[in-house]
Amino acid sequence: MRTCKWLLVLFCFGFFPLLMAAPVAITTPEVLPGDLIRAEDWNRIRVDLESLSIGLDILTNQSWLPNGSNVYFGLGNVGIGINEPEAALDIYRQSPLPGALLLRVGTGTDSDRFSVEADGDVSSDGNLLVRGGNVYDSDGSLNLSGEENLYLVSDWDNDAPDSTSIIFGKNNAGPGSAFEEMMRVTETGFLGIATPTPFQTWSTLPSAGLEISGAGAQFGLSSPGGSRWAWQLDGTNLELYNDTTDVTPLVINSSGQIGVGQPAPQRGLHVGGFARFDSGIESNLWCNQTGSGCISQLLMQSLLSSGSGPQACPTGFTMVGGVGQSNTFCVETNERVATDFWNAKQICRGLNDGILGTANLCSATQWYDACITSSGNALSGNNEWVDQVNEIPEALAYGSVSCETITSQDVALNNVFRCCY
Repeated sequence: MRTCKWLLVLFCFGFFPLLMAAPVAITTPEVLPGDLIRAEDWNRIRVDLESLSIGLDILTNQSWLPNGSNVYFGLGNVGIGINEPEAALDIYRQSPLPGALLLRVGTGTDSDRFSVEADGDVSSDGNLLVRGGNVYDSDGSLNLSGEENLYLVSDWDNDAPDSTSIIFGKNNAGPGSAFEEMMRVTETGFLGIATPTPFQTWSTLPSAGLEISGAGAQFGLSSPGGSRWAWQLDGTNLELYNDTTDVTPLVINSSGQIGVGQPAPQRGLHVGGFARFDSGIESNLWCNQTGSGCISQLLMQSLLSSGSGPQACPTGFTMVGGVGQSNTFCVETNERVATDFWNAKQICRGLNDGILGTANLCSATQWYDACITSSGNALSGNNEWVDQVNEIPEALAYGSVSCETITSQDVALNNVFRCCY
């Protein structure tokens, strides 16, 4: 009895749908021990072996191979719409209609989850994820090719709150340490240029840089020499702040009042110290909002040219006039021991204040102003030297009876006196 062996079954049923080739029919007779083999049997065996060889050759040249219920492609390229593909997957369509798709990937809920149109446009209804193993590797970054490569990467490895960043940089020499960060946007919205830690500290800024801080409401500038300034908001005030010296020389409050050296301005311009005008004032009249209280330009120039008056007097001296006014001076509260005129002048010139400078023997005008304002003790009822020579060798002495009493005495006589700043 002659039967179709397992090899025939394999070829008939296992590969026929896949290989699309004619089955190999092997009809070699079954030979049992002791049977006589005839020449025609040998011929049939030879024919069967040739058929088997042809079938194996067909099997070897097939590119699609079975893997369970699936198939896979071993060697070669796959072409869709093209007979001779030049890539592993070559999709081609000649003269496509507008909006035609070359590639479409979908799901049951979204048929166009991902698609590639014939004109090359790529669409994705989901997130486009480009990810590498290390934030400083070029692999995994979104590469925009030009004369130099630019990279947009995200710090996926750092999942701490408020610390993930989108980083812009370049990598001309390949992956690894050659990556150069150029700009960073933190999770909290901070923007840093040439600094990996924007707005947390100025010490990480380059030698000269610019930063805008949302948390501290600061607009900062730094110079190559290390000087750092910032415009910042402190409550409702706008301040110019020197970070190097920790000084705030300029403040503008919510009412628009400006303080120069004054942290709490009370006027439109409030100077917390001396003011200087090298070129005078260009207005003929300066007035308040109602137009009253005007002062002339000539008076202002006169006051400015005479210098600002003292803010305070040394111990033992009394102020005559308003604080800081140009005609204000300091007079000794008590008279000094009597001596001759020239020695009195020398004693006063020997006094020196760190702010007011060198003292002088009170002039006739200073002594008289002090006397009529009662700025001092025992200014009348005796003669006191004043710094005014009448006729050499005589000088004036004031106050023998009243503030207006004037006598002319020999400079060699001894009289009490007062020094002034």
